[in-house]
Amino acid sequence: MMQNHKIYFEQDSRIPITSFNLVFVGGGEQQEKEELAGLSRMTAKLLFRGTTMLSRETIQKKFDLLGAEVTTAVTETDFTVSVRSLTKNIQEVFSLLTHCFAAPAFPEEELTIAKQQQKASLLSSLQDSETVLRTGHRYVLFNGKRFGKLGSLSALERISRNEILLHYEKIINASVCYCSGISDLPLEEFEKLIAPFFKQRQTNGYSLLPEAEYKNISVCEAHIIHLENATNDRLMWSHQGLSALDSRRFALSLIVDALGSFEGYLFDELRNKKGWCYGAYATVLPGTTRLGRVIYYSDPSNESSQYLYPALLEHIQNFQHEKNFISRLQERPSTFKNRFAYQLDRKYKLTSRINFDRYGIPILSKEEYVQEIDSITPSLFSETIQALFQPKKLVMVFYGDSGRIQTILKGIEPNLHLSIYDKQVIIE
Repeated sequence: MMQNHKIYFEQDSRIPITSFNLVFVGGGEQQEKEELAGLSRMTAKLLFRGTTMLSRETIQKKFDLLGAEVTTAVTETDFTVSVRSLTKNIQEVFSLLTHCFAAPAFPEEELTIAKQQQKASLLSSLQDSETVLRTGHRYVLFNGKRFGKLGSLSALERISRNEILLHYEKIINASVCYCSGISDLPLEEFEKLIAPFFKQRQTNGYSLLPEAEYKNISVCEAHIIHLENATNDRLMWSHQGLSALDSRRFALSLIVDALGSFEGYLFDELRNKKGWCYGAYATVLPGTTRLGRVIYYSDPSNESSQYLYPALLEHIQNFQHEKNFISRLQERPSTFKNRFAYQLDRKYKLTSRINFDRYGIPILSKEEYVQEIDSITPSLFSETIQALFQPKKLVMVFYGDSGRIQTILKGIEPNLHLSIYDKQVIIE
């Protein structure tokens, strides 16, 4: 359970830098209406573009002279303001930050400029194949809702200054706001810096809503984002993973690492031995309050797609019986034990504490972590694979020539449920 005004802190006395995030929980995209998709991001873009007393140029110049960088970010659930500054100037930086929070102007002329920039950015993003593929995959998983889109050109035009003002007031007064920071300052001084802002904050704004669920997948689905005359395809397939607290999550991590890491089983079979693609990988998208996903990626040439598609399906079905995979899996426990050192990183430690409060994910000591790895048995590996790796429940998203891809897929499975999209759909 997230606590209001909690501070997550790590001291780092090596450099005179203070960095922190103010996170307004529930102030993200989940609060937007479908017809105003993008309102949170537009609010974030405009927050530091002028106040009732200071222009955008003046604000930026002041931050620059203080050696500070201030950015904003929006996720499905949260609105975040991030600050990185020379510690000697942090009090002045925070005073300026507080002024910007208290008196944002959201000028009409800046809104017009920001809309033009966002429109150009969305159109430009359509030229990046990886962005189109990744967003297309989310678009399918969220059944075409705003969370899955890259943005919305039509909604962008409907966003007004008044809508931004109303939205911002509810964000800044979210019922829960927390701070995470790393500084050479001691904790007591860091708390003194943040405390005045917390004390004057109202909490009658947005409250966190449940995360949107992925669509229910009961049969294998194929979705093609059309790119005429593509010289190579890109694919992103996925199936259901595990919840954040599922006891099998360590076993799944080892399995997917052996299966899909760089030079893993899929890379070796499809790239090294066959030469059908530049890369072939599998990753785990961890669970939050919704189930995670297991995701596969590859980028075969158009001449190789007819061979790679059925081969990848077969590998997902049968990899657990292959000597190449089994030998890699046997190496994973010792490799993962060595990776515990990564968890000593200050940013990792902050994230772990936040995830414990947010999702209940335990923070393990080295001994507990090693014990979790050592407790994974061959039967648990087998059980996890049998439960999750089901090619008949895949969401298969492709980016390439729809005519050619469709012909290949029909040759593999004539009754496969198939949809074709123009890439424009992810920004409509």
